[in-house]
Order: sequence, then C-alpha cells, then structure tokens
Amino acid sequence: MKYSWIVLSFVIASIFIFLLIRYKKKIVFFLLIPLGIGIGISHIQIEYKKESYVGVVFESKENYFLINCLGEKLYCYNRNNEYEIGDILAIKGKKSGLNFETLESGFDFGDYLNKKGIRKAFDIEKIKISFKTPIRINKFRKKYLSYFDNDSKTLLCKILFQISSEGDTINNFNKLHLGSLLSSSGFYYSIVIIAIEKLFSLFLKKKKAKIASFFIGLIYGILTYPKFGIIKVICYKGLKLINENKLKNKFSSLEIISFLGIVFLIINPYYAVQFTFVIGFGISLFFTLFNELFYLFKQRKKKLIYAIVSYFFFLPIEICFYHSISVFSPIIKLILTPFLTIFFIFGIFCLIGVPLAAVNNFIASVIKSITNFLVKVNVEIYAPDFNGYALVIYYVLFFVICYFTLIKYKKISLNFKYIFAFCLTLYLVPINHIYSYEVSFINVGQGDSCLIRNKNTSILIDTGGILNRNIATDNLIPFFKKKQIYKLDYVITTHNDYDHSGALVDLYKNFKIKKYINNDESFPINIKGLVIDNLNVYGNQFEDENSKSLVLSFAIGGKKYLIMGDATKDVEKLILNNNKDLNCDILKVGHHGSKTSSYESFIRKISPKEAIISVGKNKYGLPNKEVINILNKYKIKIRRTDLEGTITYSNYFFT
Repeated sequence: MKYSWIVLSFVIASIFIFLLIRYKKKIVFFLLIPLGIGIGISHIQIEYKKESYVGVVFESKENYFLINCLGEKLYCYNRNNEYEIGDILAIKGKKSGLNFETLESGFDFGDYLNKKGIRKAFDIEKIKISFKTPIRINKFRKKYLSYFDNDSKTLLCKILFQISSEGDTINNFNKLHLGSLLSSSGFYYSIVIIAIEKLFSLFLKKKKAKIASFFIGLIYGILTYPKFGIIKVICYKGLKLINENKLKNKFSSLEIISFLGIVFLIINPYYAVQFTFVIGFGISLFFTLFNELFYLFKQRKKKLIYAIVSYFFFLPIEICFYHSISVFSPIIKLILTPFLTIFFIFGIFCLIGVPLAAVNNFIASVIKSITNFLVKVNVEIYAPDFNGYALVIYYVLFFVICYFTLIKYKKISLNFKYIFAFCLTLYLVPINHIYSYEVSFINVGQGDSCLIRNKNTSILIDTGGILNRNIATDNLIPFFKKKQIYKLDYVITTHNDYDHSGALVDLYKNFKIKKYINNDESFPINIKGLVIDNLNVYGNQFEDENSKSLVLSFAIGGKKYLIMGDATKDVEKLILNNNKDLNCDILKVGHHGSKTSSYESFIRKISPKEAIISVGKNKYGLPNKEVINILNKYKIKIRRTDLEGTITYSNYFFT
C-alpha cells in the first residue's frame, strides 16, 4: 500500500494538534515546522551536470551503495559491493534515471530511493577510494554470521542487523504476520539495556549502572548503524540520562521525544516521508500521550488493555504489509516474544565475543519448529488496502475512543466503540462480491495473468512467471488477498510458456484451486453463467507453442473481452476468416505487443475500444513500435501494465 504524503501529513498533523490541545506543550507544535519543511524538501532535487563526483557513502548493501555528493544523492549499482558507510569515494561515469520494475504488490525500490532523496542512478566507469573508514561494519557482520547455521543466521540478520534475508523461518514469520517482531530491534535493545542495567546495579550505584549500560548499548548501536529504530532508542536514552542527571528532570518524556523528532528532521529532512520515522515517532508519541489511560485499569487488566490498544494501533500497518489480518497473531506474539528476546540476548553475547553460537542455533531450531506448527493452524481474514480517507477515519475514531476513555466519558466512548466496530466489520466483509464483477490484468512483469471475479466466482487466466521471482507468493496471492478472494474456482493457462504458466506450481502449493484447465480442454465452458469460448480451434495445425495458445472470449457486465495469449498472426488470420461477428470492447494484445501478433486486418475487424499490453522490462523491445502504430491508427486506447500497474475494469450488475 502506498500512502500519499498528503494523507500521511494530515494524519500526523492531526495527532500533533491533538497533543498540543491536550498537553499545551509548544515543543510538540514546533515539530510540525521541520515536518512540513521535510515534506517540502523531499520534492526538491539537487543535481549537478558533471561526470565526476566525490562523495560519502551513507548506505551500503551487498550489491549497491548510496552516496552523497555535496547534496546530490546517487544510487550506484556495484556487484559484490565492499564499500562501507563513511567511505569517501571519487567516482566517474554517467547518470541515468531510476529504472526499477515494480510488480503487483511488490516492493517499490524506486519509491524507497526517492524517499531517501535519490532521483538518479550512477553508472560507474571508474572508482577510487579517497578515504577508507577504519570501522568495517559489513566485514565484521559477515565474519560474525559465519559462526551460525543457516536458520540462526537468517534470524540474526533480521533481528540483530535488520538485513533482509530469506529462509523457511523468515517465511513463516511473514505468513504469521510477525515481520514486525523481527524488525523490533529497538524493543529488544531496550530489554537488553534494562537487563544490563540491573546486572550492573548489583555492584554499582543506580546512576553509574545506567550510564555503563548506555555505553555498552552504544557499541551495539555502532555495529548495527544506520538502523533507525536503534538510533532513536539510543538517542532517547542518552537524552533521558542528561535530563535526569544534569537537568534534574526538567523535561517530560513527551518533550524529549518531540525534541528528538525535531533534531532528526533537521539533520535529515527526508525522514518526514519515510515510513520508519513516521511510525516510530508516532508510536512513541501515542503511548507517551496515553500512558495515563493504562493506569485507569487494575494491574491484572493493564497488560491486556495495553495489548488491545497496541493491536488496533498497528492493525492498518498489518493490512498494509500483509493484505490480511491474522486472527491469532496477538496470541502468537505472546508465545514467540520470549524466545526471540532470549535469542536476541544470546546474539548480543556472541557479538561481544562470548562463544554461544550453539545456543543460538538451538533456539533458532526451536523457533522454526514452533512457527512450522503455527503456520498450519493460522487463520487469515483478507482485507483490501486502506485508501487515504479510510485511514483518516480509522485513526480519528481510534484516537477519539482513547481520548474519551482517558477522560472517563464512558457513554461517549462506548458509542464510538460501536461505530468503530461497525465500520471495521463493514470494511472486512466482502459485501460487494454479491453484486459486482471485476476483470483485472495483473502486473506480473514480462508475462500474462488476468483475474475475473464474477460475483463470488473467481477465474485466473494465466499465472505469469519469472525465473528469479516467485510470482505466486510475492504478487498473485497478495493481490487475491486485497481483492478478498479466498479460492480460485478455475485456473486456465493459454499455453505452456513459462511467462504464462510458470507460477502455477507455487500457486497450487500456496492457494486453494478447485479446477485447472489448459489448451487440451473442450470449449466453450460455462462457469456459473460466465461463458468462456476459445477461438483458436486451429492449434493442432501448428508445431510452435505460441500458435497453440488459447484465444479466449467472454462477455461480462455488458463488455466483451478477447484475450489473445501469445497467438500468432497466422492464427489471427484463421480466426478472422472463419468468424463473421468478430468484435470486442477490451483486447488483451497478443504476445505482449510483439510484431508476431496483432495482424492489422484482425485489429481493424475486432475494433476494440481499449487494448491492454501485458509487458514488463525486457530485452526484446516490447511492445513493438509497429504494433503501437497499428493500434494508434485505429484510435484504440493503449494501456500497459508496465506503465499503469494492474489494470482493473469493474462495475455493479444493477447499474
């Protein structure tokens, strides 16, 4: 889900204004100023027109680094990258626009870079190190991780260093909607610091124990730099120490958090549009603001109320990332948090040289066994993305309930709880499936996939398929969840090319499919009133796979659709010669816009209003200019999945 910066700023501003009214703290109000400036700066681009740069590396990953060259930030692809944060590099080459493919429900790397202030990629021809930082963090991490087995390593990458990793255990956490547990390094860090502080307090005074534990935590912070959650917690604890020991608690926690937010935004205005900053400070401000709320309840209920409030605060974020709600995730979190905390603590011990890798490996195996079982019993409620208005309504109702509970207006609070529950239920129940239809041409990159939902019946035509990605789990299933589709009644593949059927095996493994049909099936087929016919009855006359491709025709909601698969011009000519009443409203152009399809006479005869080209980044020059020219010649509106993303046609049957 992509929240527009307008919606984000509106929600954040609402929270801070509420803070201002409730607490009358001017420092909270002043946080709005750098926040607004940061949002403005995020739309300003500094660019120099030259081929040589000198800059500082401020982010370094396995195959790329980001460099700041006197205000202009550049993305540099570098296979087997060994440069570290703090290195000063002299680079020579050429700039180009960011060009990253984003598929349906996939990670938008271009947007990620934009929110860091990066608008250009730099193709390096020559590179020279002007200064090499002596602290080689990435090198240290690699050596550290080499002591652990694969399960333990993937967990440590995520929970200790916040480095993306893949593995069965990580996949289980994602299926259980528990990715936040692995990303809550600030939470585990706080627990470790508290534990160290208590340990030191056995032989040191309380003040010295706090200072000593802070500096030990600071070492870990350096080794995990630049992870925002850790930096925020370290800075907060440092300011609290100064406030307690030097300023005699002159400032409240709310003021410290607000001041810290202002400092972060002054140092890096781009934080204003970054999800981790908005959520991180939003959480801190919220729980500081409503801390009194939890003291209204008895000790036994306090933890329960805290858990409930936390759950509903994070619910839109869960839906944003997983497109569904895990019914048992609150209980599962209670089960797994102690194991992860212990795992984190022993990971820290190993980090400072204590040889306990075997213990971590054992705990990781236990966590894997638990998650393997929990995945089997997990229950999900699929949910559409929150649009901007729904998000605002959700949090307004949520904050109103918390506020009136805090000031003990029980009747008003109860009424708003009923409204909140009604709205949430209405949102989660797919009522529109009873009286509507949708035809979606899914953005699966260089491939084809079309989903037809006829009321509660769902048919998928082609699955797409890319060798280096799992289209089924990464793109198709998240899309089905957003559309609140729990099963596929039919899956039809037009032919056996990988870009049309490559994701079928993984789709079968991870999603419920009632029936599968390929080009051996007899047509037409009637699927609960929706008749799908195959116009290519000539496939057995050809040897090549594309000429055997199904050409599927169906009508729904007063529109006629024609899906060409990869059918060739020879097939189109045969269809043209043997079908007098050939026409359609929406055409899925054959073979991704290749010139081997889209015979001009065929296009003229069917005269579609719109033509869909399902295409992604490719080396074949698709869609072909010849095909584009033919479509333009007959004034057919061209729509492309690589430019628009998933393209959906929908309506209600009673309109």
